[in-house]
Amino acid sequence: ALSAVVLTALCALNKKYIMIESQAMSAGDSLMNLTSQAGDWFLHDLCSVAGNILRLTQLLPQSILSAGCNSEDPLLSQIYCSLKCMNHTYNQLKDLQEMYNNFIGIILVEAAQDQVCQEPSVVSLVERLESIISSVQIPINDILKSLQLHLRYTVMNMAVGKQDGASKKSTTYLQNPAQHGAVMQVVETLQAGFEALIAAPQNEEGDIFPPRTPDQGEMLLMGFNGLFNLEIPRNGMVHHLKQLATPPAWTIVDQIKEPQKYYARPMTDDDARRILDAMFFVKKLSTMVEVLRMCRHDASGFRGGSAKAPQVPHDFEALTKPMRKYIADYISTQILGIFSVSTALFVCRLLEFHGIDVTGDVQQKDIGAQGQGNAPLEELCKKMAEIRSPELRTASGVVSQIEASWRQEDAQGRVGRELSNTQILAQHLKVMLTAHHWLHDHLLVKSSHNKFHIISRPSFLMEMRKAVSAMHNLQPRLKEAIDQQQVLIGSAEQRLKWAAGANPALCEVMSAFESSVSCHKMKLASEGMMAKNVCNMASSILTYEALRTPTSEAVMNDNNFIQLVEDCRQFFELSLKKPVTLTPVEQGLVALRPPKKKIDADWISRAEELISASLLELKRESEPLDIELLAAEQRMHQKVGFIKLTMAKHNHIIPDIKSLLKTLVKCDDSGLVGLDQYMLRYWKFVDTVNNLIKNLSGSGNSKFDAAFLNRTLLDIGDLIYSADSIYSELLRFSTDDEQACKKIVRQAAGTESPRKSNAVIPKRDGGTVKNAYAIGVWRKVKFKLEGRDPDPGIKNTAKHQVSWTIAEATNLDNLALLYEGWTPWV
Repeated sequence: ALSAVVLTALCALNKKYIMIESQAMSAGDSLMNLTSQAGDWFLHDLCSVAGNILRLTQLLPQSILSAGCNSEDPLLSQIYCSLKCMNHTYNQLKDLQEMYNNFIGIILVEAAQDQVCQEPSVVSLVERLESIISSVQIPINDILKSLQLHLRYTVMNMAVGKQDGASKKSTTYLQNPAQHGAVMQVVETLQAGFEALIAAPQNEEGDIFPPRTPDQGEMLLMGFNGLFNLEIPRNGMVHHLKQLATPPAWTIVDQIKEPQKYYARPMTDDDARRILDAMFFVKKLSTMVEVLRMCRHDASGFRGGSAKAPQVPHDFEALTKPMRKYIADYISTQILGIFSVSTALFVCRLLEFHGIDVTGDVQQKDIGAQGQGNAPLEELCKKMAEIRSPELRTASGVVSQIEASWRQEDAQGRVGRELSNTQILAQHLKVMLTAHHWLHDHLLVKSSHNKFHIISRPSFLMEMRKAVSAMHNLQPRLKEAIDQQQVLIGSAEQRLKWAAGANPALCEVMSAFESSVSCHKMKLASEGMMAKNVCNMASSILTYEALRTPTSEAVMNDNNFIQLVEDCRQFFELSLKKPVTLTPVEQGLVALRPPKKKIDADWISRAEELISASLLELKRESEPLDIELLAAEQRMHQKVGFIKLTMAKHNHIIPDIKSLLKTLVKCDDSGLVGLDQYMLRYWKFVDTVNNLIKNLSGSGNSKFDAAFLNRTLLDIGDLIYSADSIYSELLRFSTDDEQACKKIVRQAAGTESPRKSNAVIPKRDGGTVKNAYAIGVWRKVKFKLEGRDPDPGIKNTAKHQVSWTIAEATNLDNLALLYEGWTPWV
């Protein structure tokens, strides 16, 4: 009786499921907007009815349902295969429902937040996805149309090169076989680019880089791509779908005949399924890019600041439209008809198992209908119920109660999921609205907009401040705990080493312990760094908000600043009308007591008091300094007197040396190199010393100020440095003078006659006697003989030199100079 009631209930629910499928098939491109009378999307209705059908199957004897797993009985095997196909199809529907819920609750929220924050990795992700699509240079819609046409011809079993039975539309395809088949290469190009995007980074040799924490863009891509993982339940569904066998006589059963109108036949063909995979990969890529583009569009409008920024964001329907379209296309192409046919076959096989001749009853319905008859499955179930009529009422009541509880439970679950998604979306919108108001509060401060849904700024900042303070307080305690842990780890390691020395088998335990400790340290370090970054960021936020929050103190500071700007403006206007120039004394007075208001008698009296107090303080501080200064002046005068005595002795000794040095300077051939420069340095040294004595004695015009004293100290340092070199170099010239005189004698001996002579001057006893007058005469004669300028201080031209030489040669006073015996005497 229970089986009869369950089969009748299965028949009724399957009829309801077929009705939803019929509505979905009739909706066409509007399937993504199809809802029930209660406002639920058609996917939720499919999942609800399919779930109740599978729950009803659990009321049947499980020994019968599981017996066909390894049984050779065709009937039991078909029952098991039908049930597995139903389960896999339901799993497909549940995965699609879960995909939609996760998209609303996770992916959509994360994508919108990352785009608003302009996360670089997410911005780069959108750009790379767009570059993948643009790389094929074919619009996505054109690719999908070509794939759809290629799938149609594949399903119709129209092989390339055959024109038998070709329709009018297929003529173009057959004339150009590669027209639609070539689109698969375009899809392969897209797949290669997408796989390279989600693959782990590699170096040039192909080695995978060490694992690292993915950035937000990579996590968003992996999460978004993970929503579309539907292959595993789909492959199980196809596997059991191929094993289903439908007797030819059963094709007129209403719940088998009706779903065959929209039955997903391509699923059983490998080539067609390969085209479907390519088609839905392109749709997946298009869905991801379209959603991310809308999020980027809304983010630009949220930030504002641009003339092209949108004024109105996309609503919830627009944001979820790409995902709903993908799910609707997937169901209509790969799922419709499979669950209902599997359920109808499952019921028919169970009826046969319980002794009902399904084939015979169906054939009786088909007599005279020429294959166009219609055998209601409900009548077959009623036939079984009539056989079990005594126990039917009780079992029917129990099943009805269970089914009602399941429907209520399913409705509660659906409402709970919708409530959860709505709460997540509301929280996201609340955060976005709060961020919008906080970002543009200077414009919205006078707005009449209801701020009930906006997070309170003071409470938020207070909670953040408490959290940051608690985190700061935990740092020392965490450090102490880590130190204690290190002590315990060191003790444990030492014991393990001792134990490993006695038992080598513990070496693996010790290495595992060390590895665990290392991982724990790395985790603590990363969390500590994260906590530090969070504290720094929170502190920056609190500081920024404290500066911009309109507290009483901030308002007062703003008013003071505005007043200061106004005072500056008035002062500027006044200075333009009546220019005023302050003397240095007045500027110092203002700096001593900056006026807060206008300068009046009170301000002047207060400034006078400050000046008097400052003078008394300066006098009190200057008295010991004056005493020290007087003592320093006395010591300085003593030193200056000592320097005067020293220079007097120097001036007494130097005249004899000075005349000799002047004579040597006038003699160009004296052989004393650098004597001219030495004399210049000597005179500069003497002048500096005299000026120094004059200035320090008070005879000069210099004032004893800081600049004069600093300059004097520098001059004294230079004099100390150059004094030794001045007098040591003078001794060097004394040695060089003797060598120069010997050279002069040799030159004089060589000029005794215009003719060459080998006469040698005999050496006198006691050395050669130097005669300064003779050297001067010799020099004058030599200049005349060589035709040099008469006056070394005046540079004459060649014409003047010739005239002067002729005049000197014809002058009778110079007759003795022409006597060749006179020159050796000199």
